[in-house]
Amino acid sequence: MPVQGSSRRLARVAFSIAFATVGSTAAAAAPADAARFALGGCGDGRTVAPAYDDLNADRVTRCARLRVPLDHGGRIPGQLRLSVRALVPRGRPVAGTPVVHLSGGPGEAATRFLDQAGEGLGEALGRRLLVTFDQRGTRDSGALRCPSLQRSGDSDARFDAAVAACARRLGPRRALYGTAASVEDLEALRIALRAPKLILWGTSYGTKLALDYAARHPDGVARLVLDSVVPPAGVDPFMRSSFAAIPRVLRALCAGGACPFTADPAGDLATLVQRMRASGPLRGRWVDHRGRARSIALAPERLLDLLVDGDMDPFARLAFPAAVRAAVDGDLAPLARAVAPPRFGSRGGVSDYAALFLATRCADGPHPWPAATPADQRAAAAAAALAALPPAALAPFDAATVRED
Repeated sequence: MPVQGSSRRLARVAFSIAFATVGSTAAAAAPADAARFALGGCGDGRTVAPAYDDLNADRVTRCARLRVPLDHGGRIPGQLRLSVRALVPRGRPVAGTPVVHLSGGPGEAATRFLDQAGEGLGEALGRRLLVTFDQRGTRDSGALRCPSLQRSGDSDARFDAAVAACARRLGPRRALYGTAASVEDLEALRIALRAPKLILWGTSYGTKLALDYAARHPDGVARLVLDSVVPPAGVDPFMRSSFAAIPRVLRALCAGGACPFTADPAGDLATLVQRMRASGPLRGRWVDHRGRARSIALAPERLLDLLVDGDMDPFARLAFPAAVRAAVDGDLAPLARAVAPPRFGSRGGVSDYAALFLATRCADGPHPWPAATPADQRAAAAAAALAALPPAALAPFDAATVRED
């Protein structure tokens, strides 16, 4: 994800520390295929990075295409051309270990965030090369497209059918978009840059790619800087780490007297979830942009969605404790407004990188069923695994919330 606000300051501190002992490196030998790789002009006419600050104004944008095998194992023929962009010091020689920024997803194209990443690092970047690339299956690196997913809407049945249609459309190549393939793409980039080592800056899913690369190619890593870490084992299909973090996150939001309306935001959430489970979904009213009063069902899974959305939406995050406390006190309007569909688009829509996201998650796992479980038995196996979890693992929500979400 792009670096914004306080994250930029944290990134500068982290990189200043990480760079403290990293010196210049000698060029590594490159294979014949990498010899054709060279950073040059960008086809869109971009040469100078936008002046987010004076530091970025001293850097120039350069672009290249990196050819990699579609199948690093050699079983399926074909190639991909990965889109690569870099910030290069203007009028000064490049020095030091290159920095590669790995964005989130899986499925988020990194090149469009190059300028923000450069601003985030600031003076810590120095004369190093800052490189981003659109990972395979994203944007300008052979984006995977499944129109069926875009048309699936919010219906579970339609979405399941769309996923099956997408799998048929992609065919055997759908297995070639896991993190293991991107690890080898990253190694190909290191070789093409003629860099003995890389400094990897990963955000969200990018941290998993960085960690997997470090495990597979430890000699190619000078430093790791990780933000919002995804463990190497992958994302827990039941989101247990997210549930465990809820009380801490709510306390942090209300620290320093920021929530004078409540002494226990986590307790308010637990009370509201219990009330919804006891009486069924609550009905809240909100007024749309045309001034029409509307009613919306408020169930625990909507609360969970709102919490998760708050990770990327600071307004939803800040409004959450007050909306929950108001609902506990009998005023459902603030919560109804918070979960209502926005004026433009819908939170329920499928992202434009859904195909790549699904392909990567299917290849990576983990899955809530044993390996080699037949497709027609997976739903039952997942339900059994969910039912076996202790209630405390999902508190203040429960297995029904996970199942319905």
